[in-house]
Amino acid sequence: MGDSLSFSEVSEHSDGSRLHEKTVGFLARHIGLIVLILFAVVGIWVLDDYGVALDTGVQRDIAIRNLDYVLGRRDVIYPDGVKDNFYGVSFELPSVVHELRVHGVEPVVGSYFDVYMDNGRLVYVRDSCSVSDTDAKFFLHVLPSSDGDLPLPLRESGFDNLAFVFETRGLMFDGMCVAGINLPDYDIERIRTGQWDPEQQRNLWKEEFDVGS
Repeated sequence: MGDSLSFSEVSEHSDGSRLHEKTVGFLARHIGLIVLILFAVVGIWVLDDYGVALDTGVQRDIAIRNLDYVLGRRDVIYPDGVKDNFYGVSFELPSVVHELRVHGVEPVVGSYFDVYMDNGRLVYVRDSCSVSDTDAKFFLHVLPSSDGDLPLPLRESGFDNLAFVFETRGLMFDGMCVAGINLPDYDIERIRTGQWDPEQQRNLWKEEFDVGS
């Protein structure tokens, strides 16, 4: 009776050891998958707040201040009491351009530069950009709904010439180029824009689109 009980205890211990070894072996073989599933569960749980750090609002404000400065809507980037982060603004500006895109603002022109029209201004964006892409002058012809909105010297041509160079209206960061200009406050019927290469005497790109009232 005693020998039989002892054998049973040994058998149970042996079975328990084999089960432990199998469990450890399973975990060792599938540790990557287990960690992946764990992270996926946690990610789904915190999805609404994922990526929102304490300084996200500050970063967004810095980016908007710089973009407003580029677009001519702000004379001073940082007034007294407002400081930038240690890293450059190129860390934040791409996120503002992304925000412009994902919040329903579609480009009115998808060309060499994507052109966005937002709150009375044009924003030019090129994702993969080099210095050579910005050398050529940007031409911008704004055709009003009524010629009477133009100054007398421009009425014969029928458009307002708002040509600009990238150096004065643009900024390059992380391989992306962004430029912008405020539009006149009169009713605009049509806009013609692009870049002109004086050396080759040709348009690098040219687009025209209706605006309407």
